[in-house]
Amino acid sequence: MADNAAEAALKYLRDPAIAAGLGAMAVASMYYLTSRPTPQPCPVDPTKQSYELPDGDYARMNSLTTELVEKLFEDVSTSHEAFLRGKRLSGDKPCLGYRSSPGGPYAWLTYNEVDLEMMLGSKMVTVVCDESKIKVLLEQSDKCPKLKNIVKIGSSVTDEEKEAGEKVGIKITCFRELEPPKPEDLAVVCYTSGTTGNAKGAMITHKNAIAMLSGLVYLVQECGILISSEDVHISYLPLAHMYERLAQVIKQASSSAVKSFLFNLAMRFKKAELERNIVRNDSIWDYLVFKKIQNSLGGRVRFVISGSAPLRDDVMIFLRCALGCQVFEGYGQTETTAAATLQMIGDQTYGHVGPPLPCNKIKLVDVPEMEYYAKEGKGEVCFYGPNVFKGYLYDEDKTKEAIDEDGWLHSGDVGEWQPNGTLKVIDRKKHIFKLSQGEYIAPEKVEKVYTQCSMVHQVYVHGDSKKSCLVAVVVPEKDPVEKWAEKNGVDGDMDSFCANEVKAIFLTPEIFTTENGLLTPTLKFKRPALKKHFLQTFEDLYATVPE
Repeated sequence: MADNAAEAALKYLRDPAIAAGLGAMAVASMYYLTSRPTPQPCPVDPTKQSYELPDGDYARMNSLTTELVEKLFEDVSTSHEAFLRGKRLSGDKPCLGYRSSPGGPYAWLTYNEVDLEMMLGSKMVTVVCDESKIKVLLEQSDKCPKLKNIVKIGSSVTDEEKEAGEKVGIKITCFRELEPPKPEDLAVVCYTSGTTGNAKGAMITHKNAIAMLSGLVYLVQECGILISSEDVHISYLPLAHMYERLAQVIKQASSSAVKSFLFNLAMRFKKAELERNIVRNDSIWDYLVFKKIQNSLGGRVRFVISGSAPLRDDVMIFLRCALGCQVFEGYGQTETTAAATLQMIGDQTYGHVGPPLPCNKIKLVDVPEMEYYAKEGKGEVCFYGPNVFKGYLYDEDKTKEAIDEDGWLHSGDVGEWQPNGTLKVIDRKKHIFKLSQGEYIAPEKVEKVYTQCSMVHQVYVHGDSKKSCLVAVVVPEKDPVEKWAEKNGVDGDMDSFCANEVKAIFLTPEIFTTENGLLTPTLKFKRPALKKHFLQTFEDLYATVPE
């Protein structure tokens, strides 16, 4: 019987297709075994990425250092010196480039002195220019009466230009004539989004900028990623849009059963490698499935940093697998000169924003009204370090609200320390949050608009930072609704009206009161209680809304 089995096996292997398939599998297996890289280690103990300082207020620092990092190079203390150093090291290579159309050529700039974000809207740009008393602009506007100086970059100022400026009361100066700044000098006034009113001008000094960049580069280099003059930084925010764009690239790759099977198999193998801290873009799965995605970004991507809004877990896994590089999630705000935390290499977990950057300390402080306490590892996120901004322009009251007498910046976000020393942002003390596309939302402002409708008694707007839209719970105004129903021949009562729900809105006849614990004694919404009370409702509403 054994001989018969052997003969049958040999006959099976003589089939050309079977032999070719087994040969391909053997080659693939050999390639995998010989090309498999070693895992990338974390520069610190991945279970202890930050440590608590012995000062009793629960502040923590990055485990890489015992002192706050202010600068990496002795000859770089200002943005001006950083630019000169970069120019010295990189020669005359392009500095800043942009594409005016998808797939089009890059247009490169050498200097970029003042940039106004037009997404603020033309009205807000005018407010920014006028209120901040900016006297150095590259473009003149008659709507900015405080404009007194224009700096010309590149060539010298001609006599004709000087004369033209004098006629309208504006002095035109050559960039080379300006005095170099000092570390404590103002580098930029970065205006916040102005969600709850006019934008606030955050004053960022040169010291702030250098400290943040130094902390970021220090951490990245300690993770084994060396940044050179050959690297190009692609700014693409928010990253959620990049995910959607890349997903379209692979759409055709998973359009059939066979291709879908291959894609899912590739994701499974790549995810298994990630769990062993193996990150690469040269596996057989990269060549078969993911190379087109990688090439769509130039084929040279070495690492990606995501901020603005948190990434969903499945998005993070997809990006790490598809791009075959390190994808870090960070956290910060304008007032910390952008970044304040960043995930580390060798940590393939997700759902957190990493430990503090080496340039700042972070502590959590009690938020008793929301039942968050620092001794339990939860509380408002506060920052201290050389990257913390100087204050708000011409607004001492707002500055004192943001920075306490000990120099700690209060973020308004609520965080939770994870067992491995990383930070997770779990809530918002100030009721402002971002949706997944990076859009700021002030729910109370939205609610105020909806309650102007005579048929709306109460409305609670809810948003999830991993979702792209809002949902709401609405309590209709009984008398106007019943009168409208009677006038239009609609039968039923409030309960039946509320049962006919529309997508993304839940109608309820139950009024928010102090008795049911949904209002404060001053008749304001108890937002944490409302969120908890309607948590299942919100999950059901989001299930009805397409992503």
